[in-house]
Amino acid sequence: MKKMLSVLLAAAIASAYGSFVSGETKDSPCKDLKKTECEKKQGCCWVKGHSQKGKKVHGYCRRCGT
Repeated sequence: MKKMLSVLLAAAIASAYGSFVSGETKDSPCKDLKKTECEKKQGCCWVKGHSQKGKKVHGYCRRCGT
């Protein structure tokens, strides 16, 4: 019984890892765009620079809902 649970757990972890590597790590079409390019591209949004936990975060382009 313990061996079966270990095998099932290992299979679940491997499956989850495979999904993460294949689907979630793809580059965004908005990545590395300058502000003007970002604002023109459909599906991309510009995030203003701000401070977070005392550190300066520069503005950047990210994928958003269309």
